[in-house]
Amino acid sequence: AAEAGQPFVVLDVELGTDSKAVKSAVKMCKKQAGDMAVLAFSQEEPGSGGKCLCFAYVPSDASGDLAANEWVNAALEPCGGRGGGKKDAAQGQAGASAELGAARAEAERVASGALELLK
Repeated sequence: AAEAGQPFVVLDVELGTDSKAVKSAVKMCKKQAGDMAVLAFSQEEPGSGGKCLCFAYVPSDASGDLAANEWVNAALEPCGGRGGGKKDAAQGQAGASAELGAARAEAERVASGALELLK
């Protein structure tokens, strides 16, 4: 995504519900492509429909257009979850991930709409 010049990426990191591991994965993505917004989902067990986590990072030059806390909340809404944080970094969770496909689609829709002007 970074090489293609995309302003954001939505990932499934498949690290279970280990929040430290998911947060570390997002930090690694941030280092690799510091000017790209990153949102990562991870669920209890892929396909289980169980609990899921969501972490987001938005670089400061994009945070006026896309706030990480709003991005996480919008992404988790289809799963009945919510999050919190700041404009540049946020996290959240949902008790069920059965609607993770819809959550991914919403995360991409929100970021595309907010970052369209930055392309």
